[in-house]
Amino acid sequence: MTTQTNSQDASGKSKLRTIFLIHHSHTDLGFTHPQPTVRFLQQQFIGQALDLIEATEGYPEDSRCKWTCETTFPVLDWLRNASVRDVERFQAAEKAGSIEVTGCWGVMDQCTPVRAWDFAMRKVEELRTRFGLTIRSAMHSDINGVPWMLPDLLAEHGIERFSMAINEHFGKSSLDRPKPYIWRGPKSSALKVWNGLHYNANQYFGIPYDIAQTKTGIQSLQQWLDARGYDRDFLFFQVTRPDFTDNGGPDPRLPDFVREWNRLGLEPRMKIVTLSGFFDAIENDAFAHAGEVSGEWTDFWNFGTTSTPYETSLNRRVYHILSDVESLCRTLPDSDQIKSAAETSLELAVTYNEHTWGSDKSISAPFNEASRSGLLLKQRLAYEAEAHAKIARGEALRHLASKHASLADGLGILLVNTLPWERQTEVNIPLAWLRVDGCPTISHQHRMQYLPLEFPDLAVPLPQFPIPESFQNAEAVKVEVSVPPEGSLFLQREEIFSRGNPQFLQPTHEGTHLENQHFSVDLDPVTGGLCSWRNKVSGREYIAKNSLSPFGVPVRETPLGGTRADIHPVPDWTKFMGYKGWNKDWQAVRQPMIPDGVAKVYQSGGTQRIRQAFSSEFASGGELEVVLNGDSRSIEVIVRVGYRWDERPCAWYLPMEFDFASPDFDYENCGSIIRLGRDQVPNANMDYQTVHGWARVVEGERGMLVVPRDTPIVSMGGFTFGRMTTPATPRRAMMAAWLHSNYWDTNYAASCLGLVETRFYLTPCEPIDDTECHRFAESVNRPVIIQPVANGPARQNLP
Repeated sequence: MTTQTNSQDASGKSKLRTIFLIHHSHTDLGFTHPQPTVRFLQQQFIGQALDLIEATEGYPEDSRCKWTCETTFPVLDWLRNASVRDVERFQAAEKAGSIEVTGCWGVMDQCTPVRAWDFAMRKVEELRTRFGLTIRSAMHSDINGVPWMLPDLLAEHGIERFSMAINEHFGKSSLDRPKPYIWRGPKSSALKVWNGLHYNANQYFGIPYDIAQTKTGIQSLQQWLDARGYDRDFLFFQVTRPDFTDNGGPDPRLPDFVREWNRLGLEPRMKIVTLSGFFDAIENDAFAHAGEVSGEWTDFWNFGTTSTPYETSLNRRVYHILSDVESLCRTLPDSDQIKSAAETSLELAVTYNEHTWGSDKSISAPFNEASRSGLLLKQRLAYEAEAHAKIARGEALRHLASKHASLADGLGILLVNTLPWERQTEVNIPLAWLRVDGCPTISHQHRMQYLPLEFPDLAVPLPQFPIPESFQNAEAVKVEVSVPPEGSLFLQREEIFSRGNPQFLQPTHEGTHLENQHFSVDLDPVTGGLCSWRNKVSGREYIAKNSLSPFGVPVRETPLGGTRADIHPVPDWTKFMGYKGWNKDWQAVRQPMIPDGVAKVYQSGGTQRIRQAFSSEFASGGELEVVLNGDSRSIEVIVRVGYRWDERPCAWYLPMEFDFASPDFDYENCGSIIRLGRDQVPNANMDYQTVHGWARVVEGERGMLVVPRDTPIVSMGGFTFGRMTTPATPRRAMMAAWLHSNYWDTNYAASCLGLVETRFYLTPCEPIDDTECHRFAESVNRPVIIQPVANGPARQNLP
């Protein structure tokens, strides 16, 4: 079936002939209920939908109940627990086109990396192979951005149609709507996209509860479409329950409403369809002349992830650990235990990346029961994901260590490189690992979890190995190593001491200067920030003079008026398209932290570091640490902020402004390199970017690479949040990394409490080389693994 797109009234304007209704439940994993309750309810909705489908089998075709499962995780939950009879009912309804499962595991935020999207596609294949389902379309509702790689990924899995139903609260639809598009991925795969109305738009027109209101509403809708130059004779409404827009179940009124509307001969005619049923009906005509777009569909929503900065950082690291596990397992026998722990970790990490955080009252009532439970259950996912990831990695290392057991003579250290290139690097081995040993097991996994500087006093003293005099007061031993690609290296205890240098953390003197053979680095004693980073060979200065804010000094930003509505007024949910837009010229107050005392320099072996303490009325303290290794061509910047509970709207940034006069920016997201303003769909968010691997500021053939290990959000060009910047907006050579924010006004955390450490790695790009940038980011995100190994005959001769 197809519909025509040239039906016109007397004025020559297109007139609606058909309204397609896609009945579904918008999946918020949280927001309305605690997360376990949502999973329970979403399973119940599937059974209710099947009952309604069967109850309306005798209705005219257009008014029979059809149900679209917006996400796959509730379907998997339901099918895995359903009776054989219910599975057969589902399969029969799906085959008949009465129920459909779409291809996204959940509605995912833009922090979701490639590994998580691959997980989602594995679940699609599980539904196909295990349950015989046909999955032809995918959809995202609410959230307003998805990664550029999505068209290519979906095409690889036989999905060529995609629906967006954007909520413009704290954002907007980048592309005009309602409208079809061909969206091309980096590999040029074409995804047919219907960029539709908000997923609750049916409610503003009386559907499915008031025919009189619907008649009046359709007239105003037609006028709204005419004013926008809409040239189609059909429209697509996602239908959610008016009494429960999010996580609402099937509405039994809908089939009767549509049957009565059509019986009365009212126009436009209504048809209940699945998402694929809609595409089948319209795609030949609608996409024949659809406009093409390419680039990242950059999300306006994702800044909320920094409301829980520690847990978001933890979740980012889980994916790196799981990549290590995958590499380790290539050379090991299959292990169900490792696979199970890794898969459990991955599903927990992916669930953390689902777009919903806590309760819809998290900001307005942060200490009520719903807000507390929703936020804590969300945060728990990151901690559990990390625990299971470390179990998987620990077990893999134990198996690998057993291969080296015959080499060990009492104690040794196994070094593992999980990357596919040789690693020449320095490693710091805790002295406690070389001093005391209590149990002759091959691999001491507990020491991977807990790194004590000193063991506690024990009732039964543990045997101790002698420590060379020069290492007696050290905390670690630094050793230069070369580890083969995806390989390992075993160092015996004596070899470590003979090759290594003692590492002390006591300050050597007060000062503001670091230097190695490549760079000299200086802190400003007045601001406490970096004031100079100079290439000693070329004389090139990397730090901007007259910066907007001191380089590396945490700065707190808050709206001048003190409310979130100063940035984005509250939508009027009683009106169709009742969004207020952004206050692009909102006034901000920014306050850098203040230096507290003088900076201290630490030096051990070839490593130098400066630590500058800071104070702020809004924090319990802060610290900037800059690390420069012996012959390194990069620096490490570590910032620590002790957050106080503060529900007033604010954002904390780490500003880094470089000495480039005409900067461009690019960054890596989901495996794609995105050039700001060029590799984005028209009107996409340029106020801040979600960075998976690295971000780069470029001028000609030179640039500066920044790897934000712990935070996903970076504003490029200045303090640009909420400004609706465009490619024409002037930009400074600044990256303002988001340390923490509570600007989101509903379900994210109202504040952050306690010390949070955030690490950045910076290296000049001279010349620009994408491959080297990727290698640098992977190397700092996945350092060489250090694992204690104990075995051998010498253990029997300990004192």
